[in-house]
Amino acid sequence: MSQSSATRDRLLEVSSRIKDIAFGKGLLEKKRDAFIRAMEGEKKLFYELQDQYRKLCSSIAAIYGLIRVYEGSHTIDLLRLQHPLLNLRLFRESLMGCRYTRFESEPSEIEHRFRLDMDPALSSLYIEELLFLLEQAESMLWRYITLRSKIQAFERELRKTNLKINTLEHSLLPSLSEEKKKILEVLSERERQERYAIKKLTGKKKRK
Repeated sequence: MSQSSATRDRLLEVSSRIKDIAFGKGLLEKKRDAFIRAMEGEKKLFYELQDQYRKLCSSIAAIYGLIRVYEGSHTIDLLRLQHPLLNLRLFRESLMGCRYTRFESEPSEIEHRFRLDMDPALSSLYIEELLFLLEQAESMLWRYITLRSKIQAFERELRKTNLKINTLEHSLLPSLSEEKKKILEVLSERERQERYAIKKLTGKKKRK
């Protein structure tokens, strides 16, 4: 920075920028803290749902094994034939400027997807329990995927916010503070020289 650019106007401009950047940094820190709180809540729900889903999958696997043993693979083939394509809906949502995708299956599809066109007398309780568990698993699966999508979006936005905060804190603010310090030093030295020149000129006038 040249001494010619060290003016009071420049000092006011730099001071104003420091104030604005500090204010913006404070807002970003509040946003970061809000993201952290929201993410902690979503992660708690995610891990609880993950545990429930794993237990449900274990139950499905056990019932599936029993059906294969006692009912035979032809029953599994019938279940597969009765399973139409899944219609999935995607919703783009936003929270504090963070965009994520919410997944849902068509409401009308869930209750009809696993119905069997077979004589109830020919099927066992294992079949009914498997169908019940599969319906539960499907509903839980999309909530699980949506939560994971939401958490990943929060993590990306949190990284971006932390990067902005670090840039302001460790790059822009130190640079502007250093410039302000140099301007103050130049202005202080300039005022000292001016006072010395005035004092010297006053002394010459007194001697005359």
